[in-house]
Amino acid sequence: MTELIGQIMNISCNKAGEYKVYFWICPKDELILLQEIYNGQRNSITIHENIYSMIIRRNAEEFDMEPDDRLGECMEVYHEFEYNDNLNPTHRRKWKTAYLADNITNCLIQRNILSLWYSEEDYD
Repeated sequence: MTELIGQIMNISCNKAGEYKVYFWICPKDELILLQEIYNGQRNSITIHENIYSMIIRRNAEEFDMEPDDRLGECMEVYHEFEYNDNLNPTHRRKWKTAYLADNITNCLIQRNILSLWYSEEDYD
């Protein structure tokens, strides 16, 4: 069973309260190759296959998430099946991809990384 690994590539603020997060999700043994391609040390036209994005919008006290199309397909598999044990290899890869994307985006939200920060906050 192939272990996947995820890493945030970029977070940008499209407009107030809206962030676009790009991340790699690839087999663990391909991460070094993918980093070399991204840094311009190698050429490849397939790098986009391992890059996913999620738009995260802050609305009052909650966040809405909108995955790109390929990640949306993965999310459908992830929400349909509780576990990935008995899935075919294609669905297992999609399930694991969505699992990592969900964890990455939830971590950004839960750790208040995308929240507003104030200089006069009362920290008592």
